[in-house]
Amino acid sequence: MIDVNQPLRATLVFLSAAAICVGCHKDETAIRTYSAPKDTPAPQVASADQTPSDTSDSPAPEPTPGQPILWTVPESWKQVPGGNQMRYATFRVSENDPKAELTVLRLPAEAAAVLPNVNRWAGQLKLPQVSQADLIKLVSQTQVSGEQAAMVDMTGSPDTGNPPTRLLAAIIPHEDSAWFFTLKAPAPVVADQKANFEKFLHSIQFPTGTSASADSSEAAGYKLAKWKTPEGWVEQPGSNSMRVTSFRVGPEDQHTEVIVSKIPIGGFGSIPDNLNRWRGQVGLPPVDRPDPDTKQEINVAGHGAIMMAFKGPAEGPTPARTALVAMDQEGREFWFIKMLGPDSVVSKQQDNFKQFLDSLQFEPESH
Repeated sequence: MIDVNQPLRATLVFLSAAAICVGCHKDETAIRTYSAPKDTPAPQVASADQTPSDTSDSPAPEPTPGQPILWTVPESWKQVPGGNQMRYATFRVSENDPKAELTVLRLPAEAAAVLPNVNRWAGQLKLPQVSQADLIKLVSQTQVSGEQAAMVDMTGSPDTGNPPTRLLAAIIPHEDSAWFFTLKAPAPVVADQKANFEKFLHSIQFPTGTSASADSSEAAGYKLAKWKTPEGWVEQPGSNSMRVTSFRVGPEDQHTEVIVSKIPIGGFGSIPDNLNRWRGQVGLPPVDRPDPDTKQEINVAGHGAIMMAFKGPAEGPTPARTALVAMDQEGREFWFIKMLGPDSVVSKQQDNFKQFLDSLQFEPESH
């Protein structure tokens, strides 16, 4: 652990380790070409005769060579056989409505642009066109297996039926692909399956392109053993090897999320890459070097660590967004705790965020 009496050392340890990893993080804004393999292995899923302990309550499966994505399937979902280069998998999510399906598509990276996809879905739901300023009402950000994902929640016009159709979707860019997870069904069915959708989403792992298989013989693995949840924070279902846990904070219509993730040394990119990724999440332009004013010394788990704050601009009716990112080292792993949401919520929750950070308790994995 970082010495509580030497907060400057925390800065140096983090920057030095990150510098070793320069170039590990890929440019998330680049447009890249993609060619789907003809014989993509199917992801590991639960069979119909498995018990609940084999499905939703089990840990995510170990990565298998050749599988680009892994997940844990909710107990009540059933995978539909068949698939192709674009439709990677299909799941029936409701016994009462066999037409209610979640589809998984794998498309080229350039397909991940959020606004065109939201407008495509708006057309399907017989809704008016959506502007960039309207996206904050329909789209929230979350983290899935180390990637920044856009989650979309839209309810169609009365013309789509009684009850109307509702859509939950997630767009996850990863390496050369954009992964789409879409559930479109009558609104009550989607409401019943929203928790399962989020749990499934946060169980996802990308075994290729991650450092999960790196040699850990010298690593001192730690787990997050305890914490004190601030009043009003709601823990979200689902976790994986990177995303340990997360919380919803503040009003439902002002989506704010706290994400706790851990990444082995060497598993993330350079400091400028990460800083610019966080800046981009609040609408700030990229920079060549860190602004020292964004950094402050804080306590995480009772010892010195670093927190960086990024406040973006308000754009018309879209309110300003703020990200608080705390960074801590435990053994040979870095822990990132991030709060991201409207500035009005994050500013009110900043003291709670700091108290949450100080309440964290880590233990060696062997305990």
